[in-house]
Amino acid sequence: MINDILIYLWEVSVCLALSTVFFKVFFEKLSFFYWNRILLLGLLVLAALIPLLSFEMWPSEAGLTEIFLPEFLVGGQIEQEFTVSSPDFSWFEILFFAYAIGVFITIIRVIWGLRNLLIRIKTSTLKVFEGHQLLIHPSFEPASFFNYIMLSSFDSTDLDNQLILLHESVHCRQKHTWDLILVQLLKILLWFNPFIFIYERLVKEVHEFEADHFVTRFHSELTYSKLLLRLVTKNNTND
Repeated sequence: MINDILIYLWEVSVCLALSTVFFKVFFEKLSFFYWNRILLLGLLVLAALIPLLSFEMWPSEAGLTEIFLPEFLVGGQIEQEFTVSSPDFSWFEILFFAYAIGVFITIIRVIWGLRNLLIRIKTSTLKVFEGHQLLIHPSFEPASFFNYIMLSSFDSTDLDNQLILLHESVHCRQKHTWDLILVQLLKILLWFNPFIFIYERLVKEVHEFEADHFVTRFHSELTYSKLLLRLVTKNNTND
């Protein structure tokens, strides 16, 4: 059982690595952001499912039949057999134990981060503006969480706030939070694989490109670029 789990994790890791390289080589530079998102999610699901499929390429050969002959004693003595005891834990068991510890630590980190987020959400102010549910808290960076848009402050007459609201509303409407939850689940299982972190970055980039593309359909690219520059400068100053 343990061997099967480790083999599955290895095969998923290989599939994920191939999927990451495939996307970066052929699709990362394309501007079909919605379809890039669908492709990324599809490749992620396939990477998890393909190792579960088994194909029998060749018919199995008939196994050899064991024949036990009767035992004859010569001289009335039986040679004593000595057996060498095997170690209590195999290398596979040790490896699986180390993997399980990593999974446990990753789960704790995810739960802790979610706990901190929920605490801030609970202490934030809820506002409704043009059908959008806004959570206002001084510590928030512009972000979305399911159908909620999290902001540090909001002024409906401010153009920057309007652009940020439009950007984050795309994340809510396209259900991007569910994509990130799927990636987080795979991160728990594949915490040891650096490609899952690369894959997470690719998914987030596609989300941002998709939202940016929608905003620039209704507002000047120059105006929006200046907003992004101000936000980056502000974040670097805070750091």
